[in-house]
Amino acid sequence: MDEIIRLSELPTGCSAVVEEVNCAEYLRNRVLDMGIIRGAELRAVLLSPFGDPVAYAVKNTMIALRKRDSSEIFVRWRHE
Repeated sequence: MDEIIRLSELPTGCSAVVEEVNCAEYLRNRVLDMGIIRGAELRAVLLSPFGDPVAYAVKNTMIALRKRDSSEIFVRWRHE
């Protein structure tokens, strides 16, 4: 079943496809430059010891995003 969720809600170890980047302009450009664009597949890889930030694998690159920033990115998550 496909579900649209915020990237910040994606469980560690799961993959999803970016549907919408709804960030403030200053952050939107940075996120797009990192490869988080509509249709890009990403995976939540590591959760920091205190739960924030989270590391994501995007196009053979590892990036870290704070939960407040990743909560403005919407992804399609296929789970059973």
